[in-house]
Amino acid sequence: MQPNTISLKPGSLVMHAGEVWVIEAPEGFKRVLAKRQDDGHRDFLCIAELSKAPRAESRGSDRAIAHPDERASETDDDKKPKLTYRERLLAPRIRVLPDNENNWTKKQRQAMKEAVSEFELLVDALDAPPEQAGQMMRDIAKTQGYSLATAYRRRSLVEIWECADALLRKPREDSGAFKLTDTQLEKIQQLLKVHRFVPTPKTIPKVLDLVNGDLRQSGEEEISRTTLYKVMNLKTRKEQLEAAGRKEQAKNSYRTKAGRLPDADYPLAVVQVDHSPIQMTLVDEEDRKPIGDAWLTIVIDCFSRMILGFYLSFNAPSTLNTGMALARAFLPKDDFLKRQGVVGEWNCWGFPDVMLVDNGADLNGKMVHRARRFYKFTVRNRPVGSPEFGATVESAFKTFMYESKANPGTKRSNPLDRAEYDSEGNATMTLSAYERNFTHFIVNEYHKTEHSGEGMKRRAPLQRWTQGIFEGEIFPATGLPPVPADPLKLYISLMPVEQRTLAKGCISIFTNTYYSTELDKLSQLVDVEKPREDRLFEVRYDPRNIHSIWIKNPNTGEYIEATAQGVKWTVRSLWEQKAINKNLGHPADIYKDDRYESIKLRDEIRAEETRKTKQKRRAEEKAKRDGEEVIYKPKPAPKKVAATKPTQPFVLDPSRAEAIRSGLRVKKPAE
Repeated sequence: MQPNTISLKPGSLVMHAGEVWVIEAPEGFKRVLAKRQDDGHRDFLCIAELSKAPRAESRGSDRAIAHPDERASETDDDKKPKLTYRERLLAPRIRVLPDNENNWTKKQRQAMKEAVSEFELLVDALDAPPEQAGQMMRDIAKTQGYSLATAYRRRSLVEIWECADALLRKPREDSGAFKLTDTQLEKIQQLLKVHRFVPTPKTIPKVLDLVNGDLRQSGEEEISRTTLYKVMNLKTRKEQLEAAGRKEQAKNSYRTKAGRLPDADYPLAVVQVDHSPIQMTLVDEEDRKPIGDAWLTIVIDCFSRMILGFYLSFNAPSTLNTGMALARAFLPKDDFLKRQGVVGEWNCWGFPDVMLVDNGADLNGKMVHRARRFYKFTVRNRPVGSPEFGATVESAFKTFMYESKANPGTKRSNPLDRAEYDSEGNATMTLSAYERNFTHFIVNEYHKTEHSGEGMKRRAPLQRWTQGIFEGEIFPATGLPPVPADPLKLYISLMPVEQRTLAKGCISIFTNTYYSTELDKLSQLVDVEKPREDRLFEVRYDPRNIHSIWIKNPNTGEYIEATAQGVKWTVRSLWEQKAINKNLGHPADIYKDDRYESIKLRDEIRAEETRKTKQKRRAEEKAKRDGEEVIYKPKPAPKKVAATKPTQPFVLDPSRAEAIRSGLRVKKPAE
């Protein structure tokens, strides 16, 4: 079962009107037969009114800690969910493999394969009725080779994270790394380029001898053959062949050999996504003036030819077009039909197993790969120059364009066919009117018209889709696909994505600052000492209105909404914001010549002061050195002795004073 979905398989638990029900059998595409869990009462339930059963509350989240039989003696207080245990499961950030599966190692591929297999078993156990869940958990523990308590802990991880990545073992940060200095790595890569990645390469032992010889001469440590292979394998095998001039061999070895689509033997096995202009001039809503043609994005099921979803926009193919078309494809269409005012049945929804796209960034970029990792479908590229891989979607576009020829304002695909017809002068339909017209055509004509493609046998797409769901054809009946539990979360997860850092509760993007109280709480947990790449958060936005953005909480997987601060507008598209920024320009550029002259002048002042300082220091140092090395050195001047002051005041004897005055010498009295 996909995360964030409501399983409609027999035996699944669902919520309806606040009560828990067990699904017994589907009754068409609108309702299911279910049994109320409390009293066994059976009734038909509308699928649109179902919600996801809260496993932790209805079935006891303490089951994730131990088997019920092992806790028979526990008190009621002991059976309550322990917050510390759940916090421990949420504490570590789960490790995910690179988005590009071509970069996975064999060990990583095997680990993901085993994790997905275990994930499917544990999800089935989560969805099973209580009387069957215990035996299923014992079987899982025996199959996987771990204890029953470990099985319940693993099931708790699946219940909380809802993805197979949570079951992967957290790898060491330095696993598979090699420690080389920049000098070593540069020399190794240089010698590999000269002696290995050439039409006449040297053997690995000879290249190793050359590398170690150069490293010894430069005083660096030698390397092993294993390290040499690791550095060499920084280039893929295809890149190595191309660097050696063997481009044809690289092309033949790595291009897709298949000449047909993967087997689309059941509904949602393979879907195709693509864009095309509608070849028809539309008018605006107010003045009814021609404004050009729009782009159509469709998602088509290759088994039944059912159109799972579409999106019309005046914008060129982009991530937004793809995301909106996929969101409509994954969700039921009842609400969409009501908004369009279309009466009819469009009973198709669900996540595909394989999505076939071309190599454009709008169909094969970050948003699509993040979505496939979360919703567990595979993305495959259509080989360049192989139109047969897009035959299903191209055939549908051809049908739609042929149908558009009857609309006023058609361009009729080529000038010869259009002749003197004035497309702009005859244009009368707005985009909303064309969308409603196209929905009518899809639901009540295209899906009910016989097709002659492979496997269709002149049946209508609706007939083959219904047969594949309830009766089966090549494969057994698949049953009703799971319904997404939270449409808003689904739409957000398929919006364009960027990565930004979070600081002081704010995120800056599109020259605006976004804030919310929940974002402020999340920012308190950010370690600002970590490198910038470890502090990036996933940011989703709707280019049609950037007043709000959504930031993914890596601890819970939920999206936090933040709004633009300090702005007076409530609706502004990303294109409007870019136009405003462009028109605003850089008014301060009128002073750029003044800034330039000031910078040069200040540099000259600094240089002059530095020169003077160096001259002064040089003169002082020169005088000092000359004074130390002269032959004749003058003797130092004698030090002056300071006169000492009498400790007591001198007082002249009065008699001696009188004798002096009279010129007589008076004998000094004996002491």
